[in-house]
Amino acid sequence: MKAFLIIFMVLAASCAHYSKQEKIESDPLREKYNNYVKMYLQKYPNYIAHEEDGDCLVFAGLIGTVDDIPIDITRFKFDKGLFLRRIITLPDIYEELWENGERKSKSQCSRDTYLSVLMYLWYSKHLPQETRLALAQEIWERGIENDWVMCKGEVTRTKFSKSLIGTLAHLIFRLGGEAHKEKDSSLYTFAISGFETGYQRHLGANHALLRADLTGRMPKGIFAAIAQYRRSQPHNPLYQYVYHKFKDFDQTETLDILLTSQHWPDDRLPNSMDHCEKWLIQRDMGKDWEPCLRHQGGDYFVNWKIDVFDEVDGESIVEHSGGDWLYVADKLLKSKKKK
Repeated sequence: MKAFLIIFMVLAASCAHYSKQEKIESDPLREKYNNYVKMYLQKYPNYIAHEEDGDCLVFAGLIGTVDDIPIDITRFKFDKGLFLRRIITLPDIYEELWENGERKSKSQCSRDTYLSVLMYLWYSKHLPQETRLALAQEIWERGIENDWVMCKGEVTRTKFSKSLIGTLAHLIFRLGGEAHKEKDSSLYTFAISGFETGYQRHLGANHALLRADLTGRMPKGIFAAIAQYRRSQPHNPLYQYVYHKFKDFDQTETLDILLTSQHWPDDRLPNSMDHCEKWLIQRDMGKDWEPCLRHQGGDYFVNWKIDVFDEVDGESIVEHSGGDWLYVADKLLKSKKKK
C-alpha cells in the first residue's frame, strides 16, 4: 500500500508539473491576446477597422478569422457573389468605389479582397457552415456567369486567377458542397516563387496557408518559397508561423516575436511611433517598420476622428488597430489548443 501511495504521489507531482509548465508557456500569449481584443473592441465597437480604407475588406476578412472579433463579412456583400472593398454604408458606394469617390480605386474589388473573403469563409466560425458554403457557392456562380471578372475595374485586378479558382473549388468541397473539377485539375494549382516582395509576399503566405489547410498538404515547392520568405523577413511573425506549422510545429520563434517585439507593445495598441505601417506584416523590413508622424493628405488613409490621439510639432501620431498581431496570435493559440 505504501509503495502504491509513493507511485501515485510521483505521478500526481509529474502531472501537476506538466500543467504548470503548460500554463507558464501559454498564459503570456493568452493574456496579451485578451488585452489586444479588449483594446481593439473599445476602438472599433462595430468590429471593423480601417472602415474607409480601400483595402478595408482585406483587413476585415483576416481579422474576422479571430474568434473574439465577430465580424460579419456579409456587410461587404453588395450583390450575389459580389463583395466590395469597403463596408456597405452609402447608397452610391458601388459607383463611388470605382470612379466618383474622393478616394478612388482602380477597381471595386480585387483578387486580394476575395482571397481574404475565402480565408474568412474557411477559418471564421462567426457564421454557420451552411451560410459560409452558400456564400462560397454564390462567388462561384458569379465567376462562372462573368468569366471570372467579378466587378468593375481593371481586369488585371478583378479577374480571378486559375489558382484562386482552384482554391475556391477546394473551399466549396471542404464546406460540404460540390466537387468541381477545378479542384483537382493541374491547371488550377497554386504556385509562388519565393522571390515575391512586400504585399505580394504577404498574399503568397496567406494563400499558401489556406490552400495547405484545405488540401491537407503543402507541396515541396510551396514550402521552399515559404522558407525563403522566412529567411528574407525573419522578424515577420506570419512567415515564421506558416513555416514552422509545416516544418516542425515548433513555434518558439513566432511566440518570441509576438511577445517581445517592440512593434507590438503589451499594454496598448501599436502606433506610428512604433512603426509607420498600419498592417505591418504585409510589408518588408525598411521604412514601413520605422517610426513616423502623419499629416493630412497623401495616399495613406487615416480616420482622423478615430486614429489620431496625439501630435508632435503639428504632425500626428496615429494609432493602429493591432489586427495584424491578433491575426497571427489567434492562429498560434488555436494550434496550441489542437496539440
